Amino acid sequence: MTDSPWIKYSNDNNVSIVLNLDKASRFRHCESGSESFVEVLIDGEIHSILLSTDPGAYQDVLDYIKRTSGYELT
Repeated sequence: MTDSPWIKYSNDNNVSIVLNLDKASRFRHCESGSESFVEVLIDGEIHSILLSTDPGAYQDVLDYIKRTSGYELT
């Protein structure tokens, strides 16, 4: 876990993306076992961080949400 709002994640096409989570206007979490994911809406674009593709980044986003909003998504 990092205190930085920046995260790097890999999508299902094996492309690396760096996001500033402080710019997010919405988070959406879908709990579905190993297929769980978090959607991050930034400037009208949805970024999906999948547990199965990048578990470290997935957890970093959940930790960021808890740290900055007080909400725990599980």
